[in-house]
Amino acid sequence: MWALLSLAAIAGLAVLLLRWAPSWLDDPKDLTDPNQIATERGRVRTGLLAFAAGVLAAIGALYTARTFNLNRRGQVTERLTRAVDQLAHGDTSVRLGGIFALEQIARESPQEHDRIVEILAAYIRDRARPQPHAATRPVSVDVQAVVDVLARGRAATRCDRPIDLRSTDLVQLSAEAISLPRVRLARAHLEEALLSRADLRDASLVEAFLQGATLRGADLRGAKLRGALLYGANLLEARFDPADVAGARYDAFTVWPDAFKPEDGGGAPAAG
Repeated sequence: MWALLSLAAIAGLAVLLLRWAPSWLDDPKDLTDPNQIATERGRVRTGLLAFAAGVLAAIGALYTARTFNLNRRGQVTERLTRAVDQLAHGDTSVRLGGIFALEQIARESPQEHDRIVEILAAYIRDRARPQPHAATRPVSVDVQAVVDVLARGRAATRCDRPIDLRSTDLVQLSAEAISLPRVRLARAHLEEALLSRADLRDASLVEAFLQGATLRGADLRGAKLRGALLYGANLLEARFDPADVAGARYDAFTVWPDAFKPEDGGGAPAAG
């Protein structure tokens, strides 16, 4: 409504200018011939008409862009809502569709990226809760997919915002060469996880369960492994500061980088 009123007002003003302005703007002082005066006024009127048309076109373009952005925002919100609804579905394939739909939205609408990361991280925390006294089981297909999506998004956007996956059950997670710097995995279950060449710089792995995990060639610089369980873990060629393993527990089957001495960093060997 306001757009139509504004356009009507501008159109009315343009008509007035075309009707009266030529007599104001032309300069017929040196002209005595009525035909020459009419020609001069026609020239001024033509210029004003071109100017008014340009103004109207610019205003129309602005309103069109505004309408387009509003419509697009509404479509993104609708797609986001539909994808989140899919995450609660009982069918794994439907949940996977929702996960990949959220990834696509995050790529197309960068302003939604952080919100989608929070949604997906919350999904993992809800779907991968540690089960007390339950038998160890591999990470589910949908949770594995979410971790992959988060890693791809992190690599594409170079976002430094930490992802909170604390106290989650990610047993046998397959995340080789994955990029998740600053991820929070304190007290997470990562037994037998494949994390070779993973970028886990500045990650929090405090008291994480990493028994039998493969961290060969992983970038763990700045990562905190205090109190982590590293029995049988493979850390050959991994990069990290000895101070970061203070209190980490290991055994004779733990494989360390060449010449690395975990006791120098305060690691705690298994008794016996």
